[in-house]
Amino acid sequence: MVAGATVSLAATRGLGRSSDIDSEDQLLGLQQALYISEIFHILTLGLGKGALMVLFYMLLSGTGRTGLILKIGGFLALWTVTMIIAVSLECHPAEVWNVASGTCIDVTALWIYFGATNIAIEALLLIIPSIVIYRLNMQLRKRMVVIGCFSIRTLDIIVAAVQLHYVQAFDARSSIPVDLWPWVMCSQVLQTVTIISSCVPYLREFLEAFPSGDQVERAIKSATDINHGSARMLLGIQRFGILVLAVSLFVSVALNLWWTFLSSKPEVQNKKVTPCSASEAQRSPYTGLALDVPTRYSLHNEYLSSNKTHADHMWDTLSIDAMVIAPTIDWARNRGLSDSWDFPWDANRKIYFLKVFHQLHCLKAMRKSFHQLWSHQESTESPEHIEHCLDNLRQDVICKADDTPMPSLELINGAGEGQIMHCKDFDRLVAWTKHPDRNACYKRLTDDNPDLPSIERYAFCPPDSEHFAAMSLYFKKHGHAMGLLAAR
Repeated sequence: MVAGATVSLAATRGLGRSSDIDSEDQLLGLQQALYISEIFHILTLGLGKGALMVLFYMLLSGTGRTGLILKIGGFLALWTVTMIIAVSLECHPAEVWNVASGTCIDVTALWIYFGATNIAIEALLLIIPSIVIYRLNMQLRKRMVVIGCFSIRTLDIIVAAVQLHYVQAFDARSSIPVDLWPWVMCSQVLQTVTIISSCVPYLREFLEAFPSGDQVERAIKSATDINHGSARMLLGIQRFGILVLAVSLFVSVALNLWWTFLSSKPEVQNKKVTPCSASEAQRSPYTGLALDVPTRYSLHNEYLSSNKTHADHMWDTLSIDAMVIAPTIDWARNRGLSDSWDFPWDANRKIYFLKVFHQLHCLKAMRKSFHQLWSHQESTESPEHIEHCLDNLRQDVICKADDTPMPSLELINGAGEGQIMHCKDFDRLVAWTKHPDRNACYKRLTDDNPDLPSIERYAFCPPDSEHFAAMSLYFKKHGHAMGLLAAR
């Protein structure tokens, strides 16, 4: 019931419709709801299998063959608990639910493991009892009835296999609300069929067909003669359990129908779309930043100052030291990033260059070369580097393809003058790169010295950094490049 309720809550937060995610709080609420749903999804499947073990224990209690049942039940309990713990800690605390932008384990691999083992367990719970029952000395019709009751678990296997097909949606961190809904829907259907397949063996037709069912009935009847109160209590507990399962099934189906209704509601066609609401859905899968900072576009600013000295100062102080990050290998793999160079101070980390700072690096190099040539000086930038930068910017501009319409009053100002744009918080981006989880200890230093060893750019770990000792040991052994030690 809790799993169904939380999924219904996620549906009201925009699950399945990216255009409905118009705030960070809404995305956070959606992820929290799904997080709780995942935990109770595992618990429901585990209890469903446990219900079957309880039935076997009841049927075999008079035969002295309950040892194996207890061992299987213990394994199922361990499997359920370990999966709940793993899912509960799938992301780094405190935001353990933040699979969209948090630091997480390989969530996709975790759910592939769960789906595969769930299918294997369900197959064993179907095949082994069917073989045992088929070999019993009882009428064929009764054997078929009993096997048919167990065969309902085939639905569990089919739905689990379909759900496993959609598990890759956990990799789509930037579009979880859209891509994950088929997996979530399958989880709701799987919980429903699990409850059904757990209830069916408790039907009277099953118990009467199974030989030990007569033993159970006779045991209860005998207990009635000996201890009328205890027998009534046993029957009461059995009926109460069936009632709880029936109510749970009804509520689960009702919540599934409600969620389906919410998900299928047509979107309002005349809903006003603002740049801010549209940009919120474009949250970065890497930094979690959205285009939510209103910024006025200006054709007259300090970088275009008529005072060339001041303009040069603005461009020269435009830092690109945040160009490189050094995240863990798991972080990069979880976000689908290709392999990269090793971080020099930690073999478990890789270095990655952030596009925006590479773009700024190219712009600074092109501006510098332009003004040098304009002043009839020799450019310190090679033609190959400038061509490289031009083509990189070409690819980036076409890839992003900003389709914001720019107003223009040609006699008064240029296109877009004074227009409010919605941008990422640049200062927060810089702070994100300097977080201990990904700080590469990097400074660009200079591009004018082609002989500068690249390792020198990674020599700026703060004293409290976990990489400070490894960095210090390296430079103590190898020393710094000529002239750089004094500059520090």
